[in-house]
Amino acid sequence: MSYPRIGLLRRGFVGPGRAEAAATGKEYMTLRDSEKRVTTLEEAQSRVKAARAEGKTIVSTNGCFDIIHAGHVACIEIAKGYGDFLVVGVNTDESVRRLKGPGRPVNPLDERMLVLAGLRAVDVVCSFPDDTSVPFVRAIGPDVHVKGGDYAVEDMPEAKAVAEVGGRIELAPLIGGRSTTNLLDKINDLFASGRLP
Repeated sequence: MSYPRIGLLRRGFVGPGRAEAAATGKEYMTLRDSEKRVTTLEEAQSRVKAARAEGKTIVSTNGCFDIIHAGHVACIEIAKGYGDFLVVGVNTDESVRRLKGPGRPVNPLDERMLVLAGLRAVDVVCSFPDDTSVPFVRAIGPDVHVKGGDYAVEDMPEAKAVAEVGGRIELAPLIGGRSTTNLLDKINDLFASGRLP
């Protein structure tokens, strides 16, 4: 996967955190580290198999993740707390359009996946073209599947698939009012009122 605009930052770039990381032994994540976490569903399955062989608990979550906000980050952090290896499934652009409408996604798939891969809690990010996460869940076979608390388990299309693979569903509490739709509405209101150029 290539990111030409971002790739320019790689050449000769020394971030302020790199020297500190070297001096203190702390982890320092580069763009290349993030890119390594972005993979195909097939490669994600292979990494899950290896993680499971090491005795790790596999956790999954999924969504459109169009404009990452605090609610997304909280859900991902909570998800990681349920296990050792977190796989995030992301709806493709075509899938988002079918689910959210013709103006979405705001950000293309490769950029949405790269942003998610930059979160420390995430081990692997892959995409799926389906309107529900059922095939993603069946492919990954998580021990725990986490969704935001705005869902009811009985209404989740993937609930049966999670049970079929021997997993369980956990709901992450919502951070009030945080959603991509609300964020886009707020931006549109700011433009309409003239408060944004």
